[in-house]
Amino acid sequence: MSDYVPSQSADSSSASGQQQGSSVLSQSGQASTSSQLGTDSSSASGQQQESSVLSQSGQASTSSQLGADSSSASGQQQESSVSSQSGQASTSSQLGADSSSASGQQQESSVSSQSGQASTSSQLGTDSSSASGQQQESSVLSQSGQASTSSQLGTDSSSASGQQQESSVLSQSGQASTSSQLGTDSSSASGQQQESSVLSQSGQASTSSQLGTDWRQEMRSKVASVEYILAARALISVGVYAAQEEIAKSLGYTPLRVAEVEAIVGDSLVRSHFCDSGLSLGSIRLVLMQVGDKLGLQG
Repeated sequence: MSDYVPSQSADSSSASGQQQGSSVLSQSGQASTSSQLGTDSSSASGQQQESSVLSQSGQASTSSQLGADSSSASGQQQESSVSSQSGQASTSSQLGADSSSASGQQQESSVSSQSGQASTSSQLGTDSSSASGQQQESSVLSQSGQASTSSQLGTDSSSASGQQQESSVLSQSGQASTSSQLGTDSSSASGQQQESSVLSQSGQASTSSQLGTDWRQEMRSKVASVEYILAARALISVGVYAAQEEIAKSLGYTPLRVAEVEAIVGDSLVRSHFCDSGLSLGSIRLVLMQVGDKLGLQG
């Protein structure tokens, strides 16, 4: 089975960039096709086109993007990254269009494959007319036969400071996670920082948000919760004895007295059980004496 991603861009001669990103993850067999056609534009701002296709049941997936004719003179950025990890071939083909700007191109390809499959990642950086550098990073971690694709597209900017874009993807147990970032056109003098962090650990996405709270209040709530848990355990133990009394009455047996309960609590096996559960024998004895009358225990 094969994954083929062509990305073609037309002639351009204006001052703003087009961004086209295509990321395809294919893990086992169905066909999905995503096609995007960029329209003709003569404006000074960038076009952003994104096509992301996830096919997870083992067949071919095709993503095709055709950039339309535009009259801008800034760089075009095209990225196509395909990871295929089940003995399948993956082809990434990119054709850079004609551009009339004088800056350099940056190309980075970083692939880490650890389970005997072929993966190809190709990135073509575009021309830019800005005075500062653009940083593009693509990091792929494959740890146990999964595909993880991170695609970043930096944008055209006329500012004097740099853009920083980071994408980190962790895939740990048979899932695919995709992080795609598209920076926008900016004319300011300060930098833009964009970060995307995706953690997929068992087919689930978890988001952790922390807000600073009063430390003393937090500690008081923790202590109160521990005391509540201990009291609940003691009441549950007493409830078990009370239930035993009801069962004994229904079966015609004599229910246990508090002294007999005390003997049971003093038993070595019971003692070791309560010690392992973190509940002190003194607290159990105290609760038994306080609520024994309400539960019907005989003194």
